[in-house]
Amino acid sequence: MKCISTAAAVLLLATAAQAQQATPQVQQSSPPGNAGSSLGTRGPGDPGAMRAEESNRASRDRTAQTTQGQMGTQGTQSQMGTEGQMRDSARMGSSERFRQTQGPDQWLVANLWNKNVYNSSGESIGNLNDLVIDKDGRIAAVVVGVGGFLGLGEKNVAVDYNHLKRDGGITPDRVTINMTKDDLSNAPSFQRHGSGSGGMMGGSTNR
Repeated sequence: MKCISTAAAVLLLATAAQAQQATPQVQQSSPPGNAGSSLGTRGPGDPGAMRAEESNRASRDRTAQTTQGQMGTQGTQSQMGTEGQMRDSARMGSSERFRQTQGPDQWLVANLWNKNVYNSSGESIGNLNDLVIDKDGRIAAVVVGVGGFLGLGEKNVAVDYNHLKRDGGITPDRVTINMTKDDLSNAPSFQRHGSGSGGMMGGSTNR
């Protein structure tokens, strides 16, 4: 009887042990309302989280608007600067290409054409018949007609312009050469290049 009781006790202990192992352990979980609090965060439906998200969204919108405004301002300034440069360039180009007025130290050939040429004493010694211009647009010589009557028997003499500036000059209404009529009459005649007509002398033959 004692052996049977011992065997029954052992069997009961083994059955209890197996039953305990087979029983699943229930994990304790925090209440739904405390789950976010235990992690230091808030659930998606929390009013505080919704306000924070709205604040962040508004901040991003303001930043985007500010950036767009700055880009628009820079674009407008750049466009205005480009237009201003184009206007300045047009004005500069016009001033470099055209002259609107005659300067006080400038003269026109039309004012002197076929007018008397004078010596330093104010005596008429000939007529201005032409100008010799070099390839750079500078005056190389003035052509003076001397002698003759009404263009008949007149002799053309080219006086070097540098000599004219040293011993005379040109003003808007007079040419002055520090020579006498005899000096011009005894000077070599001016020979034009080629035989074609043209120039202020009108193609007349030099004598």
